[in-house]
Amino acid sequence: DYESSLLVPVLSKSDSKARQKFFVDVIARRRRLRLEPEGTSVARIFEEKNQLSMIAAKANMTRLRQAILSKDTAIIDAFNHFDRDESGYLGVEEVHNALNYLGVRNKIDDIELLFEAMDTNRDRKITVQEFLASLGAKTVFDLAQEQKLLNEE
Repeated sequence: DYESSLLVPVLSKSDSKARQKFFVDVIARRRRLRLEPEGTSVARIFEEKNQLSMIAAKANMTRLRQAILSKDTAIIDAFNHFDRDESGYLGVEEVHNALNYLGVRNKIDDIELLFEAMDTNRDRKITVQEFLASLGAKTVFDLAQEQKLLNEE
């Protein structure tokens, strides 16, 4: 995913056909075995823009997770901090404010893509479960179980 996140800003400016033509041209100049783009690890960059957008959203999720963890904050605590109106979910504006607070700069379109990728049930609200799952954190249930075990010790 790291390599893909480096390619996304550059590649998003061209359509999938142009990206594939470039790849084929580059491969044609190599002396080694010539591979078809579909058989390589970078094949997903030749898919339509929608797929490229999802790669960009995943890269932004990784950046968001790293920024939260760099503040020595648990992801669930970050969610609670970002939920300014204490509604139990994050709206687009709260996600935008969270990114600004963490110093993760993005264009409005990228924030919208990130929001859409995290909002798995498409209700325009990111619940704590969606937030945790998107950032690869434990679920609320797992956290509650851990707390219960700690209290028993």
